[in-house]
Amino acid sequence: MRINQVSVFVGNETGRLVDMLKPLAKAGINLEYFYAFVPSEAGKATVVLKRG
Repeated sequence: MRINQVSVFVGNETGRLVDMLKPLAKAGINLEYFYAFVPSEAGKATVVLKRG
């Protein structure tokens, strides 16, 4: 089974997105797109990633 899209929660702090993406890059996983948003209650950003 291949997962094509996933949503994750990431701390709403500088550098957290990079920390999350590095393991994907090392594993050779390509992304078609991703986007992030922070709900009004903040604290964590939601990141949606689609595998390319």
